[in-house]
Amino acid sequence: MIFIRAGLFPLTVTRETRADYITALEAADGGDLLPLAKFFGQQERSSLLKAMSLMETVIEANERLDDVLDAARDRLVAVREAQSSGQETLFQLCKHLESRSLERLRVAAVQITDRLVNYSAVVGSSEDNQAHAFLGFVREAAEQNFYSADTLTYYAWTGLMIHEQRKTWLVLAFHGLGSPSNKVAAVTPLLVRADEEKMDADTVQRVEIPFVFSDSESVPTVERRFLEWLDETIISGLDQWQRNL
Repeated sequence: MIFIRAGLFPLTVTRETRADYITALEAADGGDLLPLAKFFGQQERSSLLKAMSLMETVIEANERLDDVLDAARDRLVAVREAQSSGQETLFQLCKHLESRSLERLRVAAVQITDRLVNYSAVVGSSEDNQAHAFLGFVREAAEQNFYSADTLTYYAWTGLMIHEQRKTWLVLAFHGLGSPSNKVAAVTPLLVRADEEKMDADTVQRVEIPFVFSDSESVPTVERRFLEWLDETIISGLDQWQRNL
């Protein structure tokens, strides 16, 4: 009730988040409130992502085919308009964040190669003739977590590839969120393991909750938030990687 009175989403603890909630409560009982505050923040952001997507994707079961086709036509028109003019500022902001992420990922790649014997790391991006790599994984992650990844209006990725007996990618996928008219974008982080032949969807893990931003924010504000999120994501991703060695 406290969350609702404050104008927030009600706190929902699921089977998947119960262990994290209990751990955060135990830390709070010991005087450390940061884990609990971070848990509340993650749940609120997750609820917001779900709400934004549901507003755009709920379709009545008895809708006629022509209604669905009309909706598809309207969406394609909205995408074309967004690509031509309306979201240019948002796209430029995405490009800026992609560039900053590559800088941080290159630093991590050098540290991995220098400090870990028999391991090497390189940085890649969607500009390296792999524009649609990881696209299916991003859509699947969005569906599993009840938000809409708009990869038609905008999609790009940057990533850190660690080469061992098999390849492991820490991927940052940049895409629209919900309807193109929202002018909101997100960065979905994934950990993807692959052998020399193929990438296996079963080995994809979410690293952190997606980073969400809009063109209404100033560039310095978005950049500051993004770099803080990115540092945590790189640490979390590498921690997941080393736990599975």
